[in-house]
Amino acid sequence: MFKHLHYSLVSYLVFTLGLLFNSEVYGETCLASNNEIKDTSQKILICQQQLNDIAHDSDDYYTLSLSLAKLYQQTGDLNSARNMLSQVLSEYSKISEIEQIKVNRQMGVIYFHQRVYEQAFNAFEQALSLSIKLKNSSFIALGYNDLANIYHIYGDLETSTSLLLKSYDIHTAENNELGQASVLNNLGSVYKDKGDYNEAIVSYRNAYTIYTRLGREVQAALTLSNLGETFQLNGDPDKAIELLTQSVDSLKQLNSFRFLAEIYILLAEISVNSVSTEQAQYWLNQSRLTTNLIQSSEKNPKYWFVQGLIWEKRDQLDKAAENYEKAFEQVNQHKEYPFQKQLYTAMAELSEQVEDYEASSKYWRIYADTLNSQLTLKNTIHSKNIRSTFTFEAGDSSNLEVGKISTLILVTLIISISCYIFIIRRNRGIHRASKENIEQSEITSTVPELETPATESVTKQRSPSSPPSTSSLSESEQAEQIRLQLVELMHLALQMWEESTQTGKLELAQQSKIWSVGIDDGRIRARAMERYFGLNTLPQKPRWRSVVRTCNYVLQKCEGKSLYREELETNLKTFQNNIKRKAIIDSKNPSSDEDSCTEH
Repeated sequence: MFKHLHYSLVSYLVFTLGLLFNSEVYGETCLASNNEIKDTSQKILICQQQLNDIAHDSDDYYTLSLSLAKLYQQTGDLNSARNMLSQVLSEYSKISEIEQIKVNRQMGVIYFHQRVYEQAFNAFEQALSLSIKLKNSSFIALGYNDLANIYHIYGDLETSTSLLLKSYDIHTAENNELGQASVLNNLGSVYKDKGDYNEAIVSYRNAYTIYTRLGREVQAALTLSNLGETFQLNGDPDKAIELLTQSVDSLKQLNSFRFLAEIYILLAEISVNSVSTEQAQYWLNQSRLTTNLIQSSEKNPKYWFVQGLIWEKRDQLDKAAENYEKAFEQVNQHKEYPFQKQLYTAMAELSEQVEDYEASSKYWRIYADTLNSQLTLKNTIHSKNIRSTFTFEAGDSSNLEVGKISTLILVTLIISISCYIFIIRRNRGIHRASKENIEQSEITSTVPELETPATESVTKQRSPSSPPSTSSLSESEQAEQIRLQLVELMHLALQMWEESTQTGKLELAQQSKIWSVGIDDGRIRARAMERYFGLNTLPQKPRWRSVVRTCNYVLQKCEGKSLYREELETNLKTFQNNIKRKAIIDSKNPSSDEDSCTEH
């Protein structure tokens, strides 16, 4: 049931966000008059009571059934959710094409959670194909998001990213913030599995901000847990535990116990090495209590794996091997490929510790077979069918042929004209160059290359032993010096930020809110900020105030000792003094043009 550390909240926890963000799909209609209720269990009871009073063949019964199925999913009762949807399909005959899309997507999510990925793909592919047929861009965006998660499961991160970006573009065009948040969350998971932790952190933060603003508390809490997991992978376990604990508190208030149980296991895994085995055991016990509370029949191989880690840390290797074996028995039933790699590696290394090299060889061999199986199974999700849904509709073949011929003729004509112009210009250039060479040779032959004492003294005066002060520089030299100082300040600020926070420039841009962050060519970028780290890329009219604000933010945010603090403070003060001096000079000379430091 549980994935590798990179996957524990990606493949089936985060994926629920793909269905929960669209208010038009499965709105909580059974709670129209009770919107203040936040307890999921109470919502389910109200929905069930209302269903008992409605005829089974009515439209209201159908809508309420879908709402109830969604609530079952939120609590982790997937069997009840599946049964409810099956009942709807068998008892309600007036299902429109839009409703078919909704039902197929919900069934796909249930199959996904139950790790039946091929059936999940079939359900999602049917929903997406029908969405494309209806030219419903909202559902097309959802379909891309759904299929991206299937590809993510099988390790095809590039295809997953491409699908998510298609979904994001549609949501952006429709100004659908909730859709954007869902895609950003899933993009964060992909970046995390790629090892691009800074991009993942920024992506998760953006998603969390949107969810919080829109009042989507469950999604916000889950995104917070993913953010915490990413900080753990990035080498900051303290921050990870802080964020995960905050997520736990939120989920407790919302009674989202299924998600809560899984986050407890993640907390236990982090605590084994970062805190203590006692704290890890506490979190693991909390997970078991929570699982019993919701009476879930699902097997939790990750639970036994973490229990094995605890025993191994305590040097009780027999108990560790026993728990690893329990996880081994459960995980093989569900083909949890990312987690299998982690488990088999741990079992092989434990066998080596007890000098059971035959068992160690067995587990390494199983690990290798698992890698091969994962590569083979990428083809089982019918990639040809998925790629056929990338376009909205096929074009007219006859029109395409005419277009190709016209384009070919036009390109040929352009190339011919270009070649003709090039030949003419080259001939003229050769003629002109030969003429200039003749004239230059005549001048050179009449002027001797001598250095007089006067020119020698001038040369000495232009080569001072120390650099000139800003006031003695020309206007262009002052501008160039200021540009150099801006770049140096940004590098110092980033170095101090990385030293103190263990994160990079993306997180600095996101946290400071001084620089904009967005998706550019499939990656999270702070493009405007990046231009300030090189003289060649620095804008002609740099926003020097933004650089000063960035430095002040870093100095204020990064408390404690730093190798770069004194240098940054000194350089920042020098830069500000130079700016003041230039402003005074410019005020005395109104005709001067503020070309290098104009704010725009």
